[in-house]
Amino acid sequence: MIAKCITKREGEVMGEKFLYNRKTNKLHIVGYCHHSKGVVDGEFFDRENDALAYDGRAVSMCKICQKKREENNRK
Repeated sequence: MIAKCITKREGEVMGEKFLYNRKTNKLHIVGYCHHSKGVVDGEFFDRENDALAYDGRAVSMCKICQKKREENNRK
């Protein structure tokens, strides 16, 4: 089992990779939903803040990814 570490400075889970889908302006966490697989027109990021600042538009988190992240944080 791989343990996830929480950074105190940013509150982000280490090891998460983010995918910004340019067509939908949605931010996905790789491996958390089926939408993060097979995206051709996307950009990968190591940090959520970098992904949110990338395009300068109103970027929103995928609802499926957000729900799974909240479930993982409760554990």
